[in-house]
Amino acid sequence: MTKMENINGLLTAYFYAAMRMAAFILFISAYSFGGINNSAGIIFPELDSGAGARAAGMGGAFTAVADDASASYWNPAGLSQLKNTEVMITFDKWFADSFYQHFIAAFPLETGVFAADIFYMNYGTFATYDNTGMLLGGTINPYNAAGTLSYGLAFGQNLSLGFGITWAIQAIGSSSDTGFGVNIGALYKADKFSAGLSVKNAGAGGGFSMPADIRLGFAYDLINDKTNLLLLSLDGAYIVNSDPQLSAGAEYTLLKIFSLRAGYTVKFTDPAPVPLSGFSAGAGFSAGGMYFDYAIEPFGELGLTQKAGINFEFEPARPAQAGVPPAAARSKTDLKQMLAEAGTLENAGKLEEAREKYLEIIDQDVNYADAWKRLGAVYVKLGKKIDAINSFERYLIIRPDDAAVQKWLSKNQ
Repeated sequence: MTKMENINGLLTAYFYAAMRMAAFILFISAYSFGGINNSAGIIFPELDSGAGARAAGMGGAFTAVADDASASYWNPAGLSQLKNTEVMITFDKWFADSFYQHFIAAFPLETGVFAADIFYMNYGTFATYDNTGMLLGGTINPYNAAGTLSYGLAFGQNLSLGFGITWAIQAIGSSSDTGFGVNIGALYKADKFSAGLSVKNAGAGGGFSMPADIRLGFAYDLINDKTNLLLLSLDGAYIVNSDPQLSAGAEYTLLKIFSLRAGYTVKFTDPAPVPLSGFSAGAGFSAGGMYFDYAIEPFGELGLTQKAGINFEFEPARPAQAGVPPAAARSKTDLKQMLAEAGTLENAGKLEEAREKYLEIIDQDVNYADAWKRLGAVYVKLGKKIDAINSFERYLIIRPDDAAVQKWLSKNQ
């Protein structure tokens, strides 16, 4: 057995261990927290309303996708996929005067990615009555608020794990309750396929269970080339004191700019689903590091809910290294030395560090062919096919006679 096979076997074992741990936590949640007060159900059910218009347009089948800031909600392990700082702001128009919002900020660290998520739900304004039904003349504004801190970390090229903690408050007039929950997640990615597992809100508040939610999801890039991307996803979910459900979603993206999405969710114990209930649809477009998304979800006689969001991605400028001359003063000898250093990192399996080094070389000389070629090879090892194709195509502009690279592109485009 090769060294790589041993590594893959170990990572796979880690993934299944994480799945067993998540199942155990849910078991404790369902039968311990859920048993605190079964007759009254759960507290803070709104925490299971979703986050982000993109995921909503795909029916909430996002556990194995989770590749933007909303991963802090859907699967904290997915945060490890973020390479740049992201800020996501979402607005969800619910029924009547109610609405809820998420403000999520995710920050890549030296190791792993940290995220903070602030959730606020406003139920509108209501008149106040006494216990006999007499109108008192005042009004109240019930609301829920929550804060979540999450962290995701990659283990090797395929496996990522994540965890988070959530604190929530519910206020109705002068009374309030607070709750605390734990979130964990695992994500396994291999080329076009990914599988994810998450447990959210395993905790309690006000004498009741939080809406503990376990999800197992799968995703597959059916089409993935430089022009078209068709992503399919599937999630199975169980929420404490609720119905098991299955969600399917699809996202088609053209030129990495325009996206169309659709999804459907079915609850297995629904006696007679209302027509159109469970369907969702959405669209999005990107422009210069900004991503705009919109989604609708019909709820039968209750009407439509509408979700809108904007995601800002900030790519940091690479800081100058101490003692390193500016780009204009770089010599060919300097770049050759940097290429050698990047190759050493790549051979040692430090692919992200090698990637940054190759990009640094390209920053100094955009026509440095060997850096483009090695960058493409790193993307292949990282399973980022589109980035690999783009790098190799740029390499062939400079060196069009490389038959080996031409052959690889012909097989993978």
